[in-house]
Amino acid sequence: MQPVVLTICGDYWDSFIYKGRLYLWGYNEELTIYNWDELIDYLIMRYSLEQYREAIDFSFKDGRIYYEKYPEDKRPYLKDQIIYLSQFAFELNRDDLANFQCLSISNPFPELATDIEVFNDVIYGGTDDGLFEALIDQNPFNFKVISNKQKIWGETEVVRLKANYGGRLALSTGPDGLFELRLGDKYFGPNSFQVSNKHSSFADWNYSNIYSSSDDGLSFLALFEKIDTVEKVEKRQLNLDLIKSAWDKKETFLEMGNVLSQKDLFNVNGHTMSWGNGNKIYLWDKNKVLKTDFLQYKAHADSSSNDVIDKIEVINLKSNYAQEIISAGVTYFGILVELEDRLLIIYESGKETMTYDLKLEVTKWRAFPRSVKYENQVHVVSEKSIKILSFNNDYFNDQKNKRLGMRFFKSSK
Repeated sequence: MQPVVLTICGDYWDSFIYKGRLYLWGYNEELTIYNWDELIDYLIMRYSLEQYREAIDFSFKDGRIYYEKYPEDKRPYLKDQIIYLSQFAFELNRDDLANFQCLSISNPFPELATDIEVFNDVIYGGTDDGLFEALIDQNPFNFKVISNKQKIWGETEVVRLKANYGGRLALSTGPDGLFELRLGDKYFGPNSFQVSNKHSSFADWNYSNIYSSSDDGLSFLALFEKIDTVEKVEKRQLNLDLIKSAWDKKETFLEMGNVLSQKDLFNVNGHTMSWGNGNKIYLWDKNKVLKTDFLQYKAHADSSSNDVIDKIEVINLKSNYAQEIISAGVTYFGILVELEDRLLIIYESGKETMTYDLKLEVTKWRAFPRSVKYENQVHVVSEKSIKILSFNNDYFNDQKNKRLGMRFFKSSK
């Protein structure tokens, strides 16, 4: 199954989608925000595809509903519609977008951000000078973005950043290592600290643990454990009075534990990149990918690599890629691998391993695995356009046994 692709023509610096709005940064240091849902309605009208509205809405507006609620007996019909839509070369330009503009402002950060994350209606921008924030006012009658361009963290350059569900930001700073910034007053202890001084190109979250990936050293997994029982306090020989004071204030006490290197996890020598997210960890090896499941239920601060990972499987690729890996990611629908001259999206369609080879000089790309609507999207920025790719294969996959991509767990509600 191929993705449904929408191309937005023009030169852009970065792209983000959040709560029904598309955020586009230009090289002119302007941030322009568009009504995404209305833009997709226009796309349906322009291409005369009203009979395919459900599949288009699913592809671009809200994919989560099909994980949670979509009837099994309607899935073959939906799949046929998506396969049909994947044959279209959907395209929009600046003039098309202008009709759906919500806001245009100067860049809310002192310079174009190296990376962007959005959490709880706050845009975080990493720069050469540290981390900045801008507040999103979601008032439907007066939508705006507010920024005083004040630095909220500034120990070094922020190369990449990634938020988890609990309000923790992993900050990769290249040669200066990996830091964590905790937002709000939910957690006990300092709001920011250095997790490791080892090189960090980018990072992501294996649940409450941070997987740091490096193109100039060994990637590693930093373990954290929530201390929420007296038994755990005694086992870790911690200060009970101190932790009880945190519990009394309804603060979460997280203890950082072992840092497990890529060599420990995969038992490989030499430098090649590995990365993780959710219940999956992967390692790149040019014509194959090594995969293991991360076992969160066995993970504690003092766990070893043998405790927290399952057996290692080899996923063979149909081509041999000689280039060095630049960046990578894990989503529900598969894995992404950025090489020097292309972006690979490797995924499963039924029992077949597929590789979508996007031969572009990519300047930025972004997936949204923690979104509640856009987890099936990848935004790929190149010199002349943004390609928004919607991968919908995973809704038809066996979540328990799939090898490529995180496992989706239905909510208990």
